[in-house]
Amino acid sequence: MSAQSMANRSSRARHADPDDVMLARALEFADWASGNVKAIVIGVVLLVVLVGGGLYYRYYTAHRTQEASAELMKLQRTVNADNPQLAARDLEQFVHRYDGTTAAAEAQVVLAQMYLQQNDAKKAVAALQGAEGRIGKSDVGPQAALLLAASQTAAGDTKGAVQTYLAVADQAPHEYQKAEALEDAAVLRTQSGDFKGAAELYQRLVDGAEKGSPQRQLYEMRLAEVQAKAEFK
Repeated sequence: MSAQSMANRSSRARHADPDDVMLARALEFADWASGNVKAIVIGVVLLVVLVGGGLYYRYYTAHRTQEASAELMKLQRTVNADNPQLAARDLEQFVHRYDGTTAAAEAQVVLAQMYLQQNDAKKAVAALQGAEGRIGKSDVGPQAALLLAASQTAAGDTKGAVQTYLAVADQAPHEYQKAEALEDAAVLRTQSGDFKGAAELYQRLVDGAEKGSPQRQLYEMRLAEVQAKAEFK
């Protein structure tokens, strides 16, 4: 084959009709598809299942959330009635039924508050179990965790309460929540004689407060106090 004929063929290949190229590719795909029908069908079925399942899950979640909110409003009547035992039972059932929803977290807070009013801190702790792991998952999260820490304190679990407060300080979305948690944890460490640990927390509060503000001055004063106690311990 001469160099000229090779050049002519190369030139024709470079200037091939786009319709011919598309037709060739379509034929290639048809050949491939004819030999892989089973794989294509399985792929399509899986895609339909995944898409349909995702849409159903979104619908189910939204419907369950709305249903939980409506049921909690009805349940509030029982809570307001003068029958704490019935209210506690209904709240426990509600939390179990709608676990994972914001309404269930709100119900846990109400249930724990009822137990604290009855001087049953251990039941309050049980009602808020796992709240330290849901701090950033809803607006109720930090509130529930702070109440859990207070319940742990009332139940005599100072170490657990400090850990919960520190979880709030690390994960809460708002600065005032972080500051509240750090203050309460610092007080508990001071009361338990852990002055060095308390100083670490007051230092965090000082660093996070505005320079020259009365709040920062208060933290600086408390920091100096626990540092002095730590030196003489």
